[in-house]
Amino acid sequence: IVYDENVPFYLRELIKLTEEQINRAREMDDLPPYERATHGKEAWNEWVQKYRDRWLDRRESSDCVRMALRPDGERCTIWFCDGLAGKCDEYELIYGNYEGYWFPCEVDFSRAIFKTAVNFSYAKFLGRGWFQGSQFEQKARFNETHFGMGALFCNAAFKENTSFRKAQFMGDGSFQNTVFGWGVDFIEVQFHEDAGFSTAVFVDGTYFKDAKFYKTCSYENAVFFRLVYW
Repeated sequence: IVYDENVPFYLRELIKLTEEQINRAREMDDLPPYERATHGKEAWNEWVQKYRDRWLDRRESSDCVRMALRPDGERCTIWFCDGLAGKCDEYELIYGNYEGYWFPCEVDFSRAIFKTAVNFSYAKFLGRGWFQGSQFEQKARFNETHFGMGALFCNAAFKENTSFRKAQFMGDGSFQNTVFGWGVDFIEVQFHEDAGFSTAVFVDGTYFKDAKFYKTCSYENAVFFRLVYW
């Protein structure tokens, strides 16, 4: 088996699951995404590994099997509203610890209301992360989170302290019309594609020290009520 370079380690067969882990992953597969996530990082990541063929494109030839990421238009999406609400409705999430989770495709948290503190630190989004219109009612952490195809936080509301320290946005990072109700930390963040903060509102201190913007960054009509630290 030959893997394309952009296939992450956790989708390669170098990691072998035990029979117990495989059985647990099968049970997890019957659950809606949010309920599956509440079983914790290890169980979620085992499920991702067990069903790696869902996230990869398999092509066989006479001399090898080549595994690559599915092309645009063929990638699936994990909708966290499934089992909770319609795709255009708001819905509440109580569980908030997604630290170190592997998200192997597009993942949609749009319009989610996170009722407790949220931690996505060290999570790896292979596809785009969708958080449009989401509400974070307590602290939110995205420290060293890897967004493989970027993330959209347009029209989101962060009501407590928020941190994206050392996060990596490999695609666009969109924060248009987003409200940061308390301080926000973008220290050492990296935007490899366009970053957008147009019409965003920053109520408290904003920290961009050592942040890197490799392409354009827009702040048109953004409002800063306190100091911005570069």
